[in-house]
Amino acid sequence: MLHATLCGLLDADAITPASRAACRGIGPIRVAARGLFSGNINLGRPSVRLYPEERADGPAFDAVQRAFGRPPTRLFLAGIST
Repeated sequence: MLHATLCGLLDADAITPASRAACRGIGPIRVAARGLFSGNINLGRPSVRLYPEERADGPAFDAVQRAFGRPPTRLFLAGIST
């Protein structure tokens, strides 16, 4: 099983009708997972780097981050868990 965090910790105030509508408007996102990631993030859990599809306004995950008022990170990891 893979688990990806796109927006980090969200409080209840970040989940609004507008953010929900923005997420619905994003639609499906195609993602490629490529190889193990080695770095200083998520230590203790193996991760793979995710590459979301590119859209006119940048990587598709940026739209999810914008929907919740978060800046784009451009680093997307999926932790591998059992």
